[in-house]
Parts: sequence; structure tokens; C-alpha cells
Amino acid sequence: MYDREADALSILLADGEVEQTKNIAPGVEVDFDFEGRVLAIEFLNASTKYDIDASGMEEPDPYYSLAAAAELYGLSATTLRHQIERKVLTGVKFGRNWVVHIDDLDNYVKERSRKAKPVRSA
Repeated sequence: MYDREADALSILLADGEVEQTKNIAPGVEVDFDFEGRVLAIEFLNASTKYDIDASGMEEPDPYYSLAAAAELYGLSATTLRHQIERKVLTGVKFGRNWVVHIDDLDNYVKERSRKAKPVRSA
């Protein structure tokens, strides 16, 4: 993702809380979580180093980590992982983590609500 205002090109690898940012080379910073996993790589002053035309850049497909998807839909990340294992929900393994596409999440939630048992009123 390119941020024109900050002139920074970021590669987001995983969701998580940034514990530490290290400058690994001039103009290159890496964000780490509490366990030392890489969350993102950021290239500063990107337009001076790379041929960037943000108007021609495509928006990335909206994939969500299971934690982000669970929060977005009010579900459990564990349930989503089990549904992926049961092939009820389509997921993609990204490193050690699973991610799901927004369209697959929407379809799963719609199908789940269709199968929900009606609540009887007293």
C-alpha cells in the first residue's frame, strides 16, 4: 500500500500490535509484534527510489486475518478456523496464519443466518 502523503510504501504481512520498529537499512523499517514476528515492512521516501504511480496501483483484495474477521463479524477466531478446517469457509494459509476474503466471509455469515433456528417468543 502506498501512502502518498507520507511517501511510504508498506507491505502488510500480518495483523497485530506493533511492539518494536527496527530500521534495517536506510529508509527501510520493519515492524515486529511481542513475539518477534514481522508484521510489516515500510519503505520511506518511496517515490525517490521506486517508480510509483499510485493512480495505477490496484486496491488489494480485502483479506482479513481470522482475528480481524472475528471482530468485524462478532464471531470467534477459533470457530472460523474450525470452519475452514471443515471446508465450510474458504481460507488461505498466509505463513503461519489463516486469512479469509471478505466475499467468503459475507457468504458464510449469510448462509449461517439462513440455517439459524428461529427464536420462539414466549
